[in-house]
Amino acid sequence: MAEKFMIKLTFSKALERAYRKLIKPNPEKAIGILEKILLFQNNPQHPSLNTHKLIGNLSNLYAFKIEYDLRITFTWQSDAEIYVENIGTHDEVY
Repeated sequence: MAEKFMIKLTFSKALERAYRKLIKPNPEKAIGILEKILLFQNNPQHPSLNTHKLIGNLSNLYAFKIEYDLRITFTWQSDAEIYVENIGTHDEVY
């Protein structure tokens, strides 16, 4: 049986700023966001994340869903490493 490993995530400064700004008025959101990030780290293709490649000017990015109108964008660095770019609403990150 193949050994399962977690993907390494590296977070951009932009994501860190956007995350702090997002949870400041809603600290209860932090737990849900972190749970989804952990789920993504363990299984980037989990159906509840709706992971997808973006198109157009953002065709070098991928995104996954945190909640209805909250997304995280990222790029694959290798099969085992992801650079997490940004977090925000659909309009903010697309």
